[in-house]
Amino acid sequence: MSVYAMSDIHGRLDLYKQVKAFIKPDDIVYFLGDAGDRGPQPWETIKAIYNDPQFIYLKGNHEDMLVESFYGHMDEIYLCCMNGGTDTRKGLMAEPDAEDWVAKLNNLPLEKEYTNEWNETIILCHAGYTPIEDNSAWPTRHELLWSREHFHDRWPIGYEDTRVVHGHTPIPYLINALNEFAEWNNQEAPYESWDGGALWYADGHKICIDCASAYYDCCILLNLDDYTEYIFRGKNFKEKFLNELEKW
Repeated sequence: MSVYAMSDIHGRLDLYKQVKAFIKPDDIVYFLGDAGDRGPQPWETIKAIYNDPQFIYLKGNHEDMLVESFYGHMDEIYLCCMNGGTDTRKGLMAEPDAEDWVAKLNNLPLEKEYTNEWNETIILCHAGYTPIEDNSAWPTRHELLWSREHFHDRWPIGYEDTRVVHGHTPIPYLINALNEFAEWNNQEAPYESWDGGALWYADGHKICIDCASAYYDCCILLNLDDYTEYIFRGKNFKEKFLNELEKW
């Protein structure tokens, strides 16, 4: 059995199907949230991943926005739709058991841990975070779903055998953020371009696997034991995408 992580495929049912065809029947995939919105089949993708017993579905900020928009006021509906959620909401509202679906998505876990074959602790969540050095506080809901404030944190003492695997932030955006931070500190920019794979940072303790699939037309499946990366690409993938470090 192999154990994997993937994230943020945003309505790309075709990429999910490629991954599903690749994995073996006893494999497990931790999906780190943001299955819907932006792509061509957002609600269908949410349903496929939720109903797949091989996938452990964690909540992302887009699932959170969808849930909030169901019962929320216009502000919550506006936030969901402005972030690509219009078609996802339409798909949800067309379900005869829409309220049950909202409850299911609302109850998705925010975080999981996996101990790999090297006895490393893998923290899995949507947005990523930095553990507290003395373990005195748990990450907040905002940190697990939304935060991008942890990118430049110093990795804490006592977590040498721990890694955080996350999505939420497209890798090109994160590369820009890390390069700009280095330049502000009169250091050499650590990254020149994106090679299409996962981004390892924080001295190798954090791994971002968000490919912005709806735009870049690819996704990463990361093996959590040997860290092999499998990249799946859609029909419209172009190599030039990998050289674009855009301000997301």
